[in-house]
Amino acid sequence: MDQPSEGGMTRPTWKNEINITAILALLMFAITVGGVVLQHGRFTQRVEQWIASHEDLHKHRLADLTASSARLDERIKSVEAESRSIDNLRYRMTVQEQERAADSKVQEDTRK
Repeated sequence: MDQPSEGGMTRPTWKNEINITAILALLMFAITVGGVVLQHGRFTQRVEQWIASHEDLHKHRLADLTASSARLDERIKSVEAESRSIDNLRYRMTVQEQERAADSKVQEDTRK
């Protein structure tokens, strides 16, 4: 079985035997690989679900932001319209004051 080699040491021969320890080791290795693959699949699935939900969050946030921007634009337009009417009122008041001053001057001139 063992063959003597140089130096008086015997060289072990290869025995092709399958025993319970080898079977258990291969089984445990297969279980470990299967567990890693399964866990990676679950992790990948959770990440993909998170990505999908996060994309939905961004879509909803964009819709909310667009609606808010539209409301803000409408408010700005109404404030601008109000500002134009206030400017128009200022102009009218200035014109009336000038007319009153002119009327007062005319009345003073007619009294003299």
